Amino acid sequence: MQELFKNKLIAYFHTTILSFTLICIFIAGAASFISIKASAKIESPLLSDVHIESLYLFLLKSANHSFVEDSQIREFSLGKTVLQSLVHMTPEDLSTYFGRELPSYTLYNSLPKSTDSRLAESPAPLENLFKDKEAIPVAAEQEEAKEAEPPQTKNVFIYHTHSWESFIPLLGSVDHADDARSDDPKLNVISVGEKLEAELLSKGIGVEHDTRNVTEELLQNGLDANHSYPFMRNHVSQAVSANKDLEYIIDVHRDSLRKEKTTVTINGKSYAKLYFVVGEETANFEANYQLAEKLNNELKEKYPGISRGVLPKDKNDGNGVYNQDFFDRSILIEVGGVDNTREELNNTIEAFSEIFSDYYWENKGVEQH
Repeated sequence: MQELFKNKLIAYFHTTILSFTLICIFIAGAASFISIKASAKIESPLLSDVHIESLYLFLLKSANHSFVEDSQIREFSLGKTVLQSLVHMTPEDLSTYFGRELPSYTLYNSLPKSTDSRLAESPAPLENLFKDKEAIPVAAEQEEAKEAEPPQTKNVFIYHTHSWESFIPLLGSVDHADDARSDDPKLNVISVGEKLEAELLSKGIGVEHDTRNVTEELLQNGLDANHSYPFMRNHVSQAVSANKDLEYIIDVHRDSLRKEKTTVTINGKSYAKLYFVVGEETANFEANYQLAEKLNNELKEKYPGISRGVLPKDKNDGNGVYNQDFFDRSILIEVGGVDNTREELNNTIEAFSEIFSDYYWENKGVEQH
């Protein structure tokens, strides 16, 4: 009897060691594979679905059925776990079987849904990715301003973290706010940046404008829309490091709210409303906030109602940084919404450029901190 107990104890010990070893190998292999192949969006739900105690008991029972009762194991599917780990497919979610085969599906599906009624993010392009659309011609004066002799130094860096953001009136064939997306720089928010560049150049302010197709580059790097700020971070950093004359950086977006909240008429002229966003999770917050407030107040005084104000956002309310930690004169502006027309956008950019250039020249030469 004592010999039988001893043998069972030895068998239990060996089985435990073997099971623990298998678990370690499985977890190490899965973690290594996931870290290489899976995005954060896929990894998080995958790991949360695996109940480690149940996995251990499952392996232990596989080695010796006498040690573990079925009732002790929480129901889970090892096959499903392996399937999710290796090929990122979830049996209950049919979209995971074909999502990677559809252009931009991963990028579109990854965008977090906004719950902030003050500011609404836009999904990345899907069906209109890389498709040519008829563009509304760029204003002649905008082209003329760019053809004029540019300043020798470039003091303002303009870029677009969400370059796909577009406007329904420019697209012509869409009605829903989520469909206001395009990779055509003549139709999306890059064209707003072009107008801003032209206006600032006409006022003697040198500009470097980053017009990259962020959607395309995210896809080429296997990234989704959640990575747009980290992706652009590298490019903002390079721009700041390479240009010692840089004084301001401006990230130009457009809001997803509808026309009644993003449009104002001033002296019979229609404008797209502006909205300043400032990240709180940076040491430059106070300086950036003061700059936004100054521009906001000047705009409100000369163009009453054109600005929706200044919105501070922390990490619980958005990105929280918005790549504004590189510079203490960083600006993020939402120009209009999905329903604003080219004329309204241009009117607003002209007003903003007027106020910004006045501030720029008044503070030219002031020591940067």
